[in-house]
Amino acid sequence: MAFEIFRLHALDHDMSTANHLKASSVSTHRLELLTDAVLAIVMTIMVLDLRTPPSSGLAGWIEIGSSLLLYLIGFVLIVMGIIIHHDYFAHFREISRAMLWGNFVFVFFVTLIPLLLRAIAAHPGDSFDVALLPVDILIAGLGIAAMRIAAVSKHRHDPGFQDWYRRRRRNALWAAPLLLLAAGLAYVSVYLTLGVFAIFAIGFVATF
Repeated sequence: MAFEIFRLHALDHDMSTANHLKASSVSTHRLELLTDAVLAIVMTIMVLDLRTPPSSGLAGWIEIGSSLLLYLIGFVLIVMGIIIHHDYFAHFREISRAMLWGNFVFVFFVTLIPLLLRAIAAHPGDSFDVALLPVDILIAGLGIAAMRIAAVSKHRHDPGFQDWYRRRRRNALWAAPLLLLAAGLAYVSVYLTLGVFAIFAIGFVATF
């Protein structure tokens, strides 16, 4: 009788552990899907901000050239965010509360991109508005970096995760200073900031 009670208790414990691991896996998948949905909505908002060319022919498209350029910048930034996020979640097996908050910091600042682009379009040449964009991207990056750091305790015994973590940490060492440089150069020339953004995108492609 005592043995049977012990066996049932052990079985119940095993089932509870399995359910806990299953719930953890599901929450990881659900969080990734939620973030994907939000980023897809952000991309939709940006394209809805584009207006029809005011006149026919090439001249009309030239008139909205600045809006198309801003849309391209925003689109590239969102795509980079999606790629980074998917890369991170490909290596996460569990999600802690700290990782959850890091993810929402990332999502919050990414969702500000359409607003910041509208501000730049409404105030052409305004250094403060231009500088806010790389600062926003930097803070979003800090959110996802916090998620990466918080994940260490959940993946201490995963050699693949440790190798991946070191590679991503090296990427952050050049990305953060580059974004700060882009923000500072906004007070010198908007075109210099755009040039740094181009370098940032090229560096991203080269390291992913």
